[in-house]
Amino acid sequence: MVSSLVETGSSASVLGSRRGFRFQKLLTQRGILALVFLAYLFLGPVAETSDIIASVLSFSFLGLLVLISTITLFRGRSLRSSVALTLRSGGMGEQGDVIGGEQARLILGLSPIRIQPFFLLRIQIEFKNEGVVFPYLVLTGVSSDSRHVGEEVRFPHRGEWTIESIQLTFGDQLGLCAYSWNAFIPHGEATIRVGIPKRNAEGLPVISSSTRPGDLLSHTEEKLGDPFDLKQYHPSDGIKKIVWKVFARSGELVARHPESSMTPEGQVVVFGLLSVQDDLVAGDLLSYIQKLERLDLSVYIGCRGMNTTGAKNSQDAEKLLIESVWRSSDRSIESELSDLLQEFENRTPGSKVTSLVVFCSEAYVGYPEGRATMDGLDRFLTARSITPVFFVHRAVSRFREGVGQRKSRLKELSRSLLWHSDGNHELYSDDGSGREFFTRCGRRGWEVLKY
Repeated sequence: MVSSLVETGSSASVLGSRRGFRFQKLLTQRGILALVFLAYLFLGPVAETSDIIASVLSFSFLGLLVLISTITLFRGRSLRSSVALTLRSGGMGEQGDVIGGEQARLILGLSPIRIQPFFLLRIQIEFKNEGVVFPYLVLTGVSSDSRHVGEEVRFPHRGEWTIESIQLTFGDQLGLCAYSWNAFIPHGEATIRVGIPKRNAEGLPVISSSTRPGDLLSHTEEKLGDPFDLKQYHPSDGIKKIVWKVFARSGELVARHPESSMTPEGQVVVFGLLSVQDDLVAGDLLSYIQKLERLDLSVYIGCRGMNTTGAKNSQDAEKLLIESVWRSSDRSIESELSDLLQEFENRTPGSKVTSLVVFCSEAYVGYPEGRATMDGLDRFLTARSITPVFFVHRAVSRFREGVGQRKSRLKELSRSLLWHSDGNHELYSDDGSGREFFTRCGRRGWEVLKY
């Protein structure tokens, strides 16, 4: 459960309204219209015809307006200095975590307050990022104990959602006058951490990302990649590597050289091409990392919006996927991948990344942002001679129910594999949005595993 403390007090003026009072700020639009109507009555029927009914009505309504304004002003200032708020959030499930795309509950607690009859206190929460609409809360009556008001809300995706302001408005129920101020938020902000949905990616295969020459393994007890490969002799190979038996039979100089073998402990480099809406893909990526950890494999995780360092376990990966959601376009993908691979090489001397596991969604690669990212990814991988393996989350909406699908054209384009976690092959509906991505993979010989 995530909780944050929000208070109001004498320091509320720092983030709230300006000091001092101006009458036009106290009246609402409805109150201003009522004042204009009073002016018409005084300048019209009352002044010209001495209408008794108009006079009684005008003075009565003017007195009521003055009374409401006075109560609103002084009681509003009193509440501004005395009301304390607490805001807590929690999910609707057993764990109580707030998950993107699922119903959550925000619970607002207030210190004991007294609201006069015919008056109310309205509370409105505004978030810094768009996507969450929180209905305003209305409080009336008297309470000798603390109040707790809950409201259901749905956060569209993962991330740290910052509360930009909490506005409190005290006014009459007729809507003529209102006194508003902003609650003071300690440290300048309060955030609600929205997590990633739990997913099961056990069926995805494990793909090692690094190789290093067998002769360079530091421990002789480890596998050396036997048998060694053979190649034409070069003077730089040295005499010791010449295979003399082959020379005796064929008269050709052939030398041994170490084959590329997976390191015994295993290392996997995973990168997430995720948009803000790709919570399901983020959940699959996190489940995949947890699977690798159970197999005692070393993992290095990066994603769009990462800082200069990636994650090396599932806990750090979850934190990275949540905190990076608002920074997905701050840096180029070449810069992000370069930092991730540099960190990997610093921690595993002698190893070279030859394969990169990339998680993405079918929808993302069809977006303009996704296509531009793929251009940068293509340039980086080609320059580094790294072969990617794409785990592509299918877009269910692109499969038309009850309509026969054409067989995939990928067999004509490439060696790419359409693979599903339940063992069944999926047919890709080539509607044009992801055609460029799959065509690129075919031309490059990149493997695509669709689940």
